[in-house]
This record gives sequence, structure tokens and C-alpha cells, in this order.
Amino acid sequence: MKSYLNREEKDQALTLALFVDYLNDLSNEWAKHNRNKDSVKSLRMAKSFILRATDTLLKGLDQIEIARLMHQAEKMEFLVCYKDEAVRKRNEIFKLESVQAVETDDLWEICETALGVCRSCRKSPEGCRLRELFVGYGVPVFDMSPGDGKCPYCVEEVSA
Repeated sequence: MKSYLNREEKDQALTLALFVDYLNDLSNEWAKHNRNKDSVKSLRMAKSFILRATDTLLKGLDQIEIARLMHQAEKMEFLVCYKDEAVRKRNEIFKLESVQAVETDDLWEICETALGVCRSCRKSPEGCRLRELFVGYGVPVFDMSPGDGKCPYCVEEVSA
């Protein structure tokens, strides 16, 4: 028995979990609107078969890994769209996945650590990648009125 899923198997498990969720919602919706009972029954049977397939895929996995997978599935949504739109949506998802949310306090701590490099830097502020990043992400400057050729992010050491 495997104790983990590779990337492809994880994608398959997530897809199956989303199908189950979609079929559950759809069968409830159809039942609510008095659709043909056989149609509702077919949806529920399809859900049961997908659950069986999912169980065989997850068999032998650590319970923590299964919980992690189900938590990830809760953050996802089943989407049906035309192919051109699907490509556009996929590209949007890739953009989202390339961005990491960071707590503001953590960001400031990262910036403070990075600014330690500035203390010994003698480069011109123009073309400084660190400065570009700080400006791009709206990091507040240290010096509101730096002298000519000085970086507003440069933290001067205070001598006691």
C-alpha cells in the first residue's frame, strides 16, 4: 500500500472529490425542484460509485494526508466552461498559485532583515532590485528626504 499520492494521483483524488460534491449539490437541487425521481436516484448512484473509486485511491494513506487532501478540495470549485475560457481560467489559476500571501508583520520583518544589506551597500539607488521590490509592494521608506544619491530605504546605524 502506498502511504502518499504522487502529483497526478492527488489531482485525480481532488477531481473525484469535486465530482462528488457537485453531484451531491445537483441531486439535492433536482430533488428540491421535483425532478424525475429516477434522475435524482441516478445522480446519487453516480456519487456512490465515485466515492467507491475515491476510497480505493485513498486506501492505505495516512489519515492526516487524507484530511489535508479534503481540506484542499474544500478550497476548490468544480467549473465547466468552453475551452477558450478554460484556458483563460487555467492561466488565472497559475497566476494565483505563483503568489504567496504573507502576514503584514512577517513582511515587515523580512524587509527589516533585507535592509541589513543596505547598511553596507554603496551602490546607487537606481537599478537596485531590493529598492524596486520595496517600491512595488508599497513598503514604507525609512528616510522621507534622503540626500542626493541616497536610497530612502537605507537604514543608517545610529551610534550611541
